[in-house]
Amino acid sequence: MDYVLPVFGLDGIKKEGHAVPSEWLVVKSLKPAAIHQVALALESHARVNVAHTKTRSEVSGGGKKPWKQKGTGRARQGSIRSPQWKGGGVVFGPRNDRNFFQKVNKTMVRRVFQQLIKEHIEENAIAVLETSAVVEPKTRVMAKALTEIGKQWGPALKRKSKKANMLLVVSAAAKERNIRKMSDNIPTLAITDVAELGVLQLLRYPAVLLTPSALIGLAKRWKV
Repeated sequence: MDYVLPVFGLDGIKKEGHAVPSEWLVVKSLKPAAIHQVALALESHARVNVAHTKTRSEVSGGGKKPWKQKGTGRARQGSIRSPQWKGGGVVFGPRNDRNFFQKVNKTMVRRVFQQLIKEHIEENAIAVLETSAVVEPKTRVMAKALTEIGKQWGPALKRKSKKANMLLVVSAAAKERNIRKMSDNIPTLAITDVAELGVLQLLRYPAVLLTPSALIGLAKRWKV
């Protein structure tokens, strides 16, 4: 089956579609467990471990026995650094030296990335935004274009939320700086560079818009 990426202009008008590269459609399918494993590993790698508690060996003070062992009528205590004391050490608390790293092969990450691209194509969830007609970098121009695109393109309206539900992928080219300026203040639109597009973003956003330069960049990094 032949797939064509829909192409929209900044005026919201649908244009002649863009043919999908054949190699994007011959990806061998992976099991959902493999996708989950890769996503979990990538989230773990991005985790910032900040929370930290001290054990009884790290709390200051407490070198002297609070009271003698016998004869006071009170429970025996060896140190005020014990967990049951206020200001004492914490048992099984969070530690910032905990390692959340999960090993995952680069080949597996690439295969999951390719499969998600293929699934987006099959679900008509990837489109191309023609940017050659940019006259002035105004947010209202992009907002109006997205509204018109949403009326014609189903995935754009799949999730009705105030949060970003569409991902705009741009390239690092200087000519696309205006596209970034036009899109920065639109809450329902997230922006990323094609070099940073990854598995987690494809899982998070139901609709992906590619600029022509980003489409070329995606084709270059397909097997990388």
